[in-house]
Amino acid sequence: VDTYYLNNTGGWESSSIYIFPDVQEETIDFKVVSDSMPISGSVNIEIWRPKRLNGSGVFSEVLISRCEISPADSELIDIKGKNHTFQRTLKPSSKIKDIKTVFNGDNESDAYAGAIYKADETTTTNSWTRKNQSETKTLLQIMGEERMKMYSKPLQVYKGDVYGYFNYLSLVTINGLTGKFMPTTYSYNALSNITSLELTEVLNTDILSDVLYELTFDYGNVVEPTIKG
Repeated sequence: VDTYYLNNTGGWESSSIYIFPDVQEETIDFKVVSDSMPISGSVNIEIWRPKRLNGSGVFSEVLISRCEISPADSELIDIKGKNHTFQRTLKPSSKIKDIKTVFNGDNESDAYAGAIYKADETTTTNSWTRKNQSETKTLLQIMGEERMKMYSKPLQVYKGDVYGYFNYLSLVTINGLTGKFMPTTYSYNALSNITSLELTEVLNTDILSDVLYELTFDYGNVVEPTIKG
């Protein structure tokens, strides 16, 4: 297997070469857009320990605070994320929640931060199924449908503290209150061993059949929630 070295301009060379950013600042943000890979096949990328060469020809240590590798495909490089839009055709309510930003979801590759992996810790997830259902949907589509269901009528909300650790992925019943609840706000104080919760009522386990779902790419434009007629 041949070894190739990336140069300052993004080209690949067969002999060892250093990349020298043409800057003198103590802290720099350096970017190289590489040419296409010189050969096909699996790729292993090595980032060597950097050194700084001073005026007297002496190397000193350099600290890398962050390193990012991302695809340079013209269709992917400007994408900041994805927009998931939901609308109920029956229009049971005119209430629209603010846009919710999440940082984890299904990705075809690990090119973006927030990819979720299967148990093998290598394969990324692409579809999910709710309990006792025969569906295959992305995680964020299921999340959006569940949030739409929560706004179809006024819900009970309970706020309070629980002594001890509380698993926020729980379905909760409360003495004296009807219905089931799920945590929507959660904080745990390890020093006092107290969990502060806001629990919102979960209506039922039914799956809405009137939800229109649309997926678009986010190129950094501002998106505001709207009601479609």
